Amino acid sequence: MTQITENTEEKTVMRKMWRSGGWRMSEAGQSTLEMTAALVVLMILLVGAARIFVWLNERMAWRQTEYENTRVTAGSTAFTSYVDLNNAEHTRGVEINESSNPPLNIFK
Repeated sequence: MTQITENTEEKTVMRKMWRSGGWRMSEAGQSTLEMTAALVVLMILLVGAARIFVWLNERMAWRQTEYENTRVTAGSTAFTSYVDLNNAEHTRGVEINESSNPPLNIFK
């Protein structure tokens, strides 16, 4: 019987705290914190996606101009600035030399 009375008193105290706003303010603070964290993460993702999008567009434009430059002189010269033909007689592949491409700097 004593345990039931203690539980009832404890529940009464908890109800009074709940009604007074003690837990409500704590829950409101927690939800504000979670919403702020979610918005910060969302902004970081959007900025990162925008940076990658801009980098891809710069790279596509750069590669297009490089390709067009090689098409002008395709029959007259070797375009070694675009394709690296190191020891072409003894290898089975061609390595693309992209050392002068725009670098991906997300945190710039």
